[in-house]
Amino acid sequence: MPWACSYHWALIMSPKVEEKDGHPAEGTRFHVKNPPGSAWIYEEQPLPDPRVSANLLVRVLIAKVENEGRLRTLIRSTTLTGIASASAPVQHSAASGVLDHNYRPSCSSDGFRCRTWVADVFERLHADSREQLEVNGRSGALLSIGTAVSDWRDVEDTARLYAARKAAEGRFESVELSIRPKPT
Repeated sequence: MPWACSYHWALIMSPKVEEKDGHPAEGTRFHVKNPPGSAWIYEEQPLPDPRVSANLLVRVLIAKVENEGRLRTLIRSTTLTGIASASAPVQHSAASGVLDHNYRPSCSSDGFRCRTWVADVFERLHADSREQLEVNGRSGALLSIGTAVSDWRDVEDTARLYAARKAAEGRFESVELSIRPKPT
């Protein structure tokens, strides 16, 4: 599937109100990448404005964060093999805050890539919420996410169609256009 490696996939956590008193609210990008000559690494980067990045093509809202600490723990414990395991935490890299304009997502020979990692995190967040509700009930549940899209295929299809539509509209044709805020 050549389209499977066309985009870099990441999770971005940002507040519901993304601007206050004329200033952007900070967010966080969670992603994995495989720089040339290196193994896959996990990266967690603070974003001064989660709506703007030269590498960000589109954003698709998938869930409301209920418990940021639990969400971060689940994301950080998702392995880099494509197989979820809470007992095998990922390796962390220092967030440099510098954009690597030479980086291009690639596909591993074993099929693991940034998209499969994001899909794995997505499934783990939903599984955790289901488990918390079963064990503790609605009132006692410690949920990482609340209202959310529940089917990964819907998320992926929506993101791909939205990116294709924006590409057809010319959003990615110039640097000037690419650094504008991207609404959800």
